Formats: sequence, structure tokens, C-alpha cells
Amino acid sequence: MPGLEVEFEDARSQEFMHCWCSGMLRALKEGPLLPLAPGAEVYRFTWIPSSSASSTEALSTPCT
Repeated sequence: MPGLEVEFEDARSQEFMHCWCSGMLRALKEGPLLPLAPGAEVYRFTWIPSSSASSTEALSTPCT
């Protein structure tokens, strides 16, 4: 989503976040969102609370 990009202080922080997020998505048995059909958009919303179970939902828009 435009405007929600994360800026990292250094490459090590970026790598840590990538590994952590990837691990959480694997634990939720979420597959990759790519490849997409031309013109399609997919948004994945992931809820990872500290005191209850995590969940995720993917929403897609049709190709135009």
C-alpha cells in the first residue's frame, strides 16, 4: 500500500525484519503472493498480537 513503506537504519535491520516476517508467514502456512496476473493487486493483512493467536487474510482485486 503506498505510503506504508518501512525505512531501515541499515542492511542488518532489514535482513532481520525480512527473516522474522518470512518466518511468521511460514508458521501461518501462507504462500507467496507472486506471480500476479497483469493489472491485479493483492493485499495481505497479517495480525500478530503478543497475547493470542496470529491470523492473516489476503484480498485481491480483479484484473482490469
